[in-house]
Amino acid sequence: FKHWIPDAGWNGLSAVELITNLKGLAVNILEPLADQYPGFRINCAFRKQTGKSQHNSGMACDIQYPGKTVGDEFKICQWIKNNLPYDQMIFEHGNSARIHLSFKQSGHRTDGSRVLSYKPGGWSTGKEYTTGLVLAYPENVRVSPGGVVFA
Repeated sequence: FKHWIPDAGWNGLSAVELITNLKGLAVNILEPLADQYPGFRINCAFRKQTGKSQHNSGMACDIQYPGKTVGDEFKICQWIKNNLPYDQMIFEHGNSARIHLSFKQSGHRTDGSRVLSYKPGGWSTGKEYTTGLVLAYPENVRVSPGGVVFA
């Protein structure tokens, strides 16, 4: 397994803390989402990598809904925005879509960076799948061909 949780922990957190974070993500975000909109696939959650990603701490996952259109997933994002206590949601879309979701036990973002929408080639504002979803994006965000990068 590529992203197993080491017994010694990862990223300054013990294995128990990582598992607790994953459980918080599941209980507070993924289970209520599955009740309302079943059928998503988790592409990744915890992963061992360098950087500041919340995946390193077991606080984030990327999901997709096989067979759903970008428009369908946009509607799901709107429901998430209005109903779930996520820390950050990034809706990445182009010909297909995926949703990055994170959950923190405390200290959710309050700086307007909680909801982002990304379209390959750059941030899109006022487009079909960003209107009513994008709140703002922080100044330390840039877009590369590989996706969203937090500086």
